[in-house]
Amino acid sequence: MNAFAAPKSGSVATIENGVQIVKTIVTANRYLPDTIVLQKGVPVRWIILVTKILKPSMMKAQEKEF
Repeated sequence: MNAFAAPKSGSVATIENGVQIVKTIVTANRYLPDTIVLQKGVPVRWIILVTKILKPSMMKAQEKEF
């Protein structure tokens, strides 16, 4: 990805109780969103959802925390 190109999709983290919360969906061929905007110096909780089926209408995701 060109550093100066506009991202295909993006997400600004929400802040809850002083922690930035962001979710990413991982499929076989991409990440959604492909860009995440965070604030420097604020803790982050990153939730990664991994799909088991590729069709968006049939996606089943499992939430895991690391």
